[in-house]
Amino acid sequence: MNKTEIQRVLKAAKKMKVAVIGDIMLDKWIDCVADRLCPEAPVPALKPVATKYGLGGAANVAANVASLQATVELFGWIGTGLSGDHVGKLCDRAGIVCGRCMLAASTTVKTRYMVGSTQVMRVDEDNRTTWRHCYEFDYDSFDLVIVSDYAKGAVTKQSVNGVPQSITVVAPKPPIKFEWPEVLAVVMNQAENNAYNLGGRRINAKHICVTCGSKGAFVKSGGTMFDVPANPVENANAVGAGDTFLAAFSVALIVTDDPVKAAEFGNAAAAVVVRQPYTTAVDPSLL
Repeated sequence: MNKTEIQRVLKAAKKMKVAVIGDIMLDKWIDCVADRLCPEAPVPALKPVATKYGLGGAANVAANVASLQATVELFGWIGTGLSGDHVGKLCDRAGIVCGRCMLAASTTVKTRYMVGSTQVMRVDEDNRTTWRHCYEFDYDSFDLVIVSDYAKGAVTKQSVNGVPQSITVVAPKPPIKFEWPEVLAVVMNQAENNAYNLGGRRINAKHICVTCGSKGAFVKSGGTMFDVPANPVENANAVGAGDTFLAAFSVALIVTDDPVKAAEFGNAAAAVVVRQPYTTAVDPSLL
Protein backbone atom coordinates (compact mmCIF):
# COMPACT_ATOMS: atom_id res chain seq x y z
CA MET A 1 0.00 0.00 0.00
CA ASN A 2 1.57 3.28 -1.06
CA LYS A 3 1.55 6.58 0.83
CA THR A 4 -1.36 7.98 -1.19
CA GLU A 5 -3.52 4.97 -0.38
CA ILE A 6 -2.55 5.15 3.30
CA GLN A 7 -3.50 8.82 3.45
CA ARG A 8 -6.82 8.02 1.81
CA VAL A 9 -7.60 5.49 4.56
CA LEU A 10 -6.54 7.89 7.32
CA LYS A 11 -8.61 10.72 5.87
CA ALA A 12 -11.70 8.52 5.60
CA ALA A 13 -11.17 7.11 9.13
CA LYS A 14 -11.70 10.57 10.62
CA LYS A 15 -15.33 10.44 9.46
CA MET A 16 -16.02 6.91 10.68
CA LYS A 17 -17.95 5.77 13.76
CA VAL A 18 -16.85 2.36 14.97
CA ALA A 19 -18.23 -0.07 17.56
CA VAL A 20 -15.85 -2.56 19.20
CA ILE A 21 -17.46 -5.48 21.04
CA GLY A 22 -15.43 -7.93 23.07
CA ASP A 23 -13.31 -8.91 26.03
CA ILE A 24 -11.82 -5.85 27.71
CA MET A 25 -8.48 -6.35 29.43
CA LEU A 26 -5.83 -4.41 31.29
CA ASP A 27 -2.19 -4.97 30.37
CA LYS A 28 0.17 -4.39 33.30
CA TRP A 29 3.91 -4.20 32.78
CA ILE A 30 6.31 -4.41 35.73
CA ASP A 31 9.89 -3.47 34.90
CA CYS A 32 12.31 -5.27 37.19
CA VAL A 33 15.96 -5.61 38.06
CA ALA A 34 17.29 -9.14 38.47
CA ASP A 35 20.81 -9.17 39.92
CA ARG A 36 20.72 -12.43 41.86
CA LEU A 37 19.08 -15.84 41.98
CA CYS A 38 16.40 -16.70 44.49
CA PRO A 39 17.89 -18.88 47.29
CA GLU A 40 14.78 -21.11 47.41
CA ALA A 41 14.72 -22.06 43.72
CA PRO A 42 16.82 -21.59 40.55
CA VAL A 43 14.86 -18.56 39.42
CA PRO A 44 15.79 -14.85 39.34
CA ALA A 45 14.81 -12.69 42.31
CA LEU A 46 12.99 -9.75 40.76
CA LYS A 47 13.03 -6.23 42.16
CA PRO A 48 10.21 -4.09 40.67
CA VAL A 49 11.33 -0.59 39.67
CA ALA A 50 8.45 0.71 37.52
CA THR A 51 4.86 -0.23 36.61
CA LYS A 52 3.05 0.74 33.44
CA TYR A 53 -0.53 0.10 32.28
CA GLY A 54 -2.07 -0.30 28.85
CA LEU A 55 -5.35 -1.37 27.29
CA GLY A 56 -5.57 -5.00 26.22
CA GLY A 57 -7.89 -7.23 24.23
CA ALA A 58 -10.91 -5.49 22.75
CA ALA A 59 -9.90 -2.29 24.54
CA ASN A 60 -6.57 -2.30 22.67
CA VAL A 61 -8.46 -2.81 19.40
CA ALA A 62 -10.55 0.25 20.29
CA ALA A 63 -7.41 2.22 21.21
CA ASN A 64 -5.93 1.50 17.78
CA VAL A 65 -9.15 2.52 16.04
CA ALA A 66 -9.11 5.75 18.05
CA SER A 67 -5.45 6.34 17.16
CA LEU A 68 -6.50 6.19 13.49
CA GLN A 69 -8.75 9.15 14.45
CA ALA A 70 -12.07 7.37 14.06
CA THR A 71 -14.81 7.83 16.64
CA VAL A 72 -15.02 4.60 18.62
CA GLU A 73 -17.32 3.16 21.27
CA LEU A 74 -16.37 0.10 23.30
CA PHE A 75 -18.86 -2.55 24.43
CA GLY A 76 -18.03 -5.25 26.97
CA TRP A 77 -17.56 -5.24 30.70
CA ILE A 78 -15.22 -3.39 33.01
CA GLY A 79 -14.64 -4.65 36.52
CA THR A 80 -15.11 -2.62 39.65
CA GLY A 81 -12.00 -1.84 41.65
CA LEU A 82 -8.57 -0.43 40.85
CA SER A 83 -7.98 -2.37 37.62
CA GLY A 84 -11.33 -1.23 36.25
CA ASP A 85 -10.45 2.35 37.21
CA HIS A 86 -7.23 2.04 35.21
CA VAL A 87 -9.19 0.81 32.18
CA GLY A 88 -11.65 3.69 32.43
CA LYS A 89 -8.89 6.30 32.71
CA LEU A 90 -6.95 4.81 29.81
CA CYS A 91 -10.09 4.77 27.66
CA ASP A 92 -10.73 8.43 28.49
CA ARG A 93 -7.13 9.29 27.63
CA ALA A 94 -7.41 7.46 24.29
CA GLY A 95 -10.72 9.10 23.41
CA ILE A 96 -12.72 5.86 23.63
CA VAL A 97 -16.38 6.10 24.61
CA CYS A 98 -17.12 3.35 27.15
CA GLY A 99 -20.10 4.69 29.06
CA ARG A 100 -22.32 1.82 27.99
CA CYS A 101 -19.90 -0.89 29.12
CA MET A 102 -21.32 -3.14 31.82
CA LEU A 103 -19.86 -3.60 35.28
CA ALA A 104 -18.44 -6.91 36.45
CA ALA A 105 -16.83 -8.11 39.67
CA SER A 106 -13.32 -7.90 38.23
CA THR A 107 -11.27 -7.04 35.16
CA THR A 108 -9.11 -9.48 33.22
CA VAL A 109 -5.50 -8.41 33.86
CA LYS A 110 -2.34 -9.68 32.15
CA THR A 111 0.76 -8.80 34.18
CA ARG A 112 4.12 -9.10 32.46
CA TYR A 113 7.35 -9.03 34.46
CA MET A 114 10.17 -7.59 32.38
CA VAL A 115 13.95 -7.53 32.85
CA GLY A 116 15.21 -5.19 30.18
CA SER A 117 13.46 -6.26 26.99
CA THR A 118 13.02 -9.85 28.18
CA GLN A 119 9.67 -11.04 29.48
CA VAL A 120 10.43 -13.28 32.45
CA MET A 121 6.92 -14.23 33.45
CA ARG A 122 3.25 -13.46 32.77
CA VAL A 123 0.50 -13.73 35.37
CA ASP A 124 -3.11 -13.83 34.12
CA GLU A 125 -6.09 -12.87 36.25
CA ASP A 126 -9.11 -13.89 34.22
CA ASN A 127 -12.64 -12.64 34.61
CA ARG A 128 -14.87 -15.10 32.77
CA THR A 129 -18.39 -13.76 32.91
CA THR A 130 -20.87 -14.82 30.24
CA TRP A 131 -23.41 -12.20 29.20
CA ARG A 132 -26.82 -13.55 28.27
CA HIS A 133 -28.22 -10.47 26.54
CA CYS A 134 -27.30 -8.25 23.62
CA TYR A 135 -25.64 -4.87 23.86
CA GLU A 136 -28.08 -2.05 23.49
CA PHE A 137 -27.10 0.18 20.62
CA ASP A 138 -28.28 1.06 17.15
CA TYR A 139 -26.12 -0.67 14.54
CA ASP A 140 -27.34 1.77 11.91
CA SER A 141 -25.40 4.57 13.60
CA PHE A 142 -22.03 2.81 13.01
CA ASP A 143 -19.90 2.49 9.88
CA LEU A 144 -18.00 -0.51 11.22
CA VAL A 145 -18.47 -3.15 13.93
CA ILE A 146 -15.42 -5.09 15.18
CA VAL A 147 -15.87 -8.14 17.40
CA SER A 148 -12.77 -9.11 19.41
CA ASP A 149 -13.26 -12.48 21.11
CA TYR A 150 -10.70 -13.64 23.67
CA ALA A 151 -13.01 -16.35 25.04
CA LYS A 152 -13.60 -14.53 28.33
CA GLY A 153 -17.38 -14.49 27.89
CA ALA A 154 -18.20 -11.08 26.45
CA VAL A 155 -18.88 -12.48 22.96
CA THR A 156 -21.97 -14.67 22.94
CA LYS A 157 -24.79 -15.40 20.53
CA GLN A 158 -26.90 -12.88 22.42
CA SER A 159 -24.27 -10.15 22.56
CA VAL A 160 -23.68 -10.16 18.79
CA ASN A 161 -27.28 -10.74 17.79
CA GLY A 162 -28.17 -8.50 14.87
CA VAL A 163 -24.68 -7.38 13.83
CA PRO A 164 -24.93 -6.23 10.21
CA GLN A 165 -23.18 -8.47 7.66
CA SER A 166 -21.91 -5.66 5.48
CA ILE A 167 -19.87 -3.86 8.17
CA THR A 168 -18.89 -6.50 10.76
CA VAL A 169 -15.38 -7.91 11.14
CA VAL A 170 -14.89 -10.75 13.62
CA ALA A 171 -11.75 -12.01 15.36
CA PRO A 172 -13.06 -15.29 16.84
CA LYS A 173 -11.51 -17.68 19.32
CA PRO A 174 -12.06 -21.19 17.85
CA PRO A 175 -13.71 -23.56 18.33
CA ILE A 176 -16.80 -21.56 17.35
CA LYS A 177 -19.34 -22.06 20.11
CA PHE A 178 -22.53 -20.76 18.45
CA GLU A 179 -24.11 -20.00 15.10
CA TRP A 180 -22.99 -16.62 13.81
CA PRO A 181 -24.84 -14.31 11.47
CA GLU A 182 -23.09 -13.62 8.18
CA VAL A 183 -20.23 -11.12 8.52
CA LEU A 184 -17.97 -9.13 6.22
CA ALA A 185 -14.67 -10.67 7.33
CA VAL A 186 -13.01 -13.03 9.80
CA VAL A 187 -9.49 -12.34 11.08
CA MET A 188 -7.45 -15.04 12.87
CA ASN A 189 -3.84 -15.87 13.65
CA GLN A 190 -2.26 -19.15 12.52
CA ALA A 191 -3.02 -21.08 15.70
CA GLU A 192 -6.65 -19.95 15.65
CA ASN A 193 -6.92 -20.84 11.96
CA ASN A 194 -5.57 -24.32 12.64
CA ALA A 195 -8.17 -24.84 15.36
CA TYR A 196 -10.86 -23.36 13.10
CA ASN A 197 -10.00 -25.85 10.35
CA LEU A 198 -10.32 -28.86 12.65
CA GLY A 199 -14.05 -28.80 12.02
CA GLY A 200 -17.18 -27.75 13.84
CA ARG A 201 -19.12 -24.55 13.32
CA ARG A 202 -17.99 -22.05 10.71
CA ILE A 203 -18.58 -18.34 10.27
CA ASN A 204 -19.97 -17.36 6.89
CA ALA A 205 -17.75 -14.45 5.84
CA LYS A 206 -17.05 -12.68 2.57
CA HIS A 207 -13.33 -12.51 3.37
CA ILE A 208 -11.01 -14.52 5.62
CA CYS A 209 -7.65 -13.10 6.72
CA VAL A 210 -5.03 -15.10 8.62
CA THR A 211 -2.05 -13.32 10.19
CA CYS A 212 1.26 -15.18 10.15
CA GLY A 213 3.55 -12.98 12.26
CA SER A 214 6.79 -12.08 10.52
CA LYS A 215 5.58 -13.91 7.39
CA GLY A 216 2.74 -11.45 6.89
CA ALA A 217 -0.81 -12.60 6.21
CA PHE A 218 -2.90 -14.43 3.67
CA VAL A 219 -6.34 -13.48 2.50
CA LYS A 220 -9.03 -15.74 1.06
CA SER A 221 -11.63 -13.84 -0.93
CA GLY A 222 -13.92 -14.91 -3.75
CA GLY A 223 -12.35 -18.35 -3.84
CA THR A 224 -8.85 -16.95 -4.39
CA MET A 225 -5.92 -16.94 -1.95
CA PHE A 226 -3.60 -13.95 -1.71
CA ASP A 227 -0.26 -13.73 0.13
CA VAL A 228 0.40 -10.37 1.78
CA PRO A 229 4.06 -10.02 2.86
CA ALA A 230 4.92 -8.46 6.21
CA ASN A 231 6.92 -5.29 6.75
CA PRO A 232 10.17 -6.75 8.19
CA VAL A 233 11.05 -5.68 11.74
CA GLU A 234 13.97 -6.91 13.87
CA ASN A 235 13.54 -7.68 17.59
CA ALA A 236 9.79 -7.23 17.36
CA ASN A 237 7.60 -6.93 20.47
CA ALA A 238 4.53 -8.80 19.26
CA VAL A 239 2.33 -8.04 22.29
CA GLY A 240 -0.86 -6.40 21.04
CA ALA A 241 0.18 -6.51 17.37
CA GLY A 242 -2.80 -8.70 16.49
CA ASP A 243 -5.16 -6.12 17.98
CA THR A 244 -3.48 -3.39 15.94
CA PHE A 245 -3.74 -5.45 12.76
CA LEU A 246 -7.42 -6.17 13.41
CA ALA A 247 -8.23 -2.49 13.94
CA ALA A 248 -6.27 -1.27 10.92
CA PHE A 249 -7.44 -4.07 8.62
CA SER A 250 -11.08 -3.47 9.54
CA VAL A 251 -10.96 0.30 9.01
CA ALA A 252 -9.13 -0.08 5.69
CA LEU A 253 -11.54 -2.78 4.49
CA ILE A 254 -14.51 -0.46 4.95
CA VAL A 255 -12.68 2.36 3.15
CA THR A 256 -11.20 0.40 0.23
CA ASP A 257 -13.53 -2.63 -0.08
CA ASP A 258 -10.31 -4.51 -0.92
CA PRO A 259 -9.19 -7.17 1.60
CA VAL A 260 -5.65 -7.34 0.19
CA LYS A 261 -5.15 -3.58 0.51
CA ALA A 262 -6.69 -3.82 3.99
CA ALA A 263 -4.20 -6.54 4.97
CA GLU A 264 -1.34 -4.39 3.65
CA PHE A 265 -2.56 -1.53 5.82
CA GLY A 266 -2.88 -3.90 8.79
CA ASN A 267 0.69 -5.13 8.26
CA ALA A 268 1.97 -1.57 8.08
CA ALA A 269 0.22 -0.64 11.33
CA ALA A 270 1.45 -3.78 13.11
CA ALA A 271 5.01 -3.04 11.96
CA VAL A 272 4.80 0.30 13.75
CA VAL A 273 3.67 -1.04 17.14
CA VAL A 274 6.05 -4.03 17.28
CA ARG A 275 8.92 -1.54 17.34
CA GLN A 276 7.59 -0.09 20.60
CA PRO A 277 7.90 -1.46 24.16
CA TYR A 278 4.77 -2.38 26.11
CA THR A 279 1.27 -2.34 24.60
CA THR A 280 0.84 0.66 22.34
CA ALA A 281 -1.58 1.94 19.74
CA VAL A 282 -0.36 2.76 16.25
CA ASP A 283 0.92 6.26 15.58
CA PRO A 284 -0.57 7.15 12.16
CA SER A 285 2.25 9.61 11.46
CA LEU A 286 4.63 6.62 11.27
CA LEU A 287 2.63 4.76 8.62
